[in-house]
Amino acid sequence: MKVHFVDFKQRAPSPGELRRFFDRFGEERLIDRSAKRFGALGLQSAYYGNERWLEIASEEPLILRMPLVRSGNRLSVGHDDEAWKEWVAS
Repeated sequence: MKVHFVDFKQRAPSPGELRRFFDRFGEERLIDRSAKRFGALGLQSAYYGNERWLEIASEEPLILRMPLVRSGNRLSVGHDDEAWKEWVAS
């Protein structure tokens, strides 16, 4: 399986790429409210819609739950062994 790794500390994901994840999972699964960067930005009491979270995550990707994994049209958020094994098997 071909792997392409992007270090979000060096390069933020494109809004188009992030949109795939937001459309599929929503901010509830993507935004890591326990992330250090989330707290440092003072977002604890922020309640935005997906569009605003997408804008913030494009600029501050360290608030996202990691890893974000895409294989073709298949997506996963966080450590998801079951999904990855299924992808490799198919």
